[in-house]
Amino acid sequence: MKSYKSFFLIIIIITNYSVCFSEGGWFQQLSNTNVDLIKIYFLNQDTGWVVGNSGKILKTTNGGIEWISQQSNLISPIRSVYFLNQNTGYAVGGKYEYVDFCYVDIIKTTNGGDNWTISYSQIEFDNSASDVTFINASTEFVTCFG
Repeated sequence: MKSYKSFFLIIIIITNYSVCFSEGGWFQQLSNTNVDLIKIYFLNQDTGWVVGNSGKILKTTNGGIEWISQQSNLISPIRSVYFLNQNTGYAVGGKYEYVDFCYVDIIKTTNGGDNWTISYSQIEFDNSASDVTFINASTEFVTCFG
């Protein structure tokens, strides 16, 4: 009888051990796009956005299992995205047209990315927007390179 108790105790320990510790590592997620993706931002464990070339924006609401395309109305690369909350977010990018100048684009959404509007678009000399972040709702930092 004692050997049966030991056997069941070992089975319970092994079962609980495998349930308590999940597998670590990276898992490939399919984006269903052939466009190069550049930057990703998650607001929480489920909701996130990824941006890339050709004005591509994708959104997930289930932790990256499925991605839904959003229309940015840009054709230039989007290099960064940042959300203040579920609804309000900004994305920045631009592209070099010639050696002398490039475009800087900043777009904004107030409905979770369903619609994006251009909040700033300008031809700049030797600069292109590469990153965006906020320290509070009214102070935005855009990093440029050139």
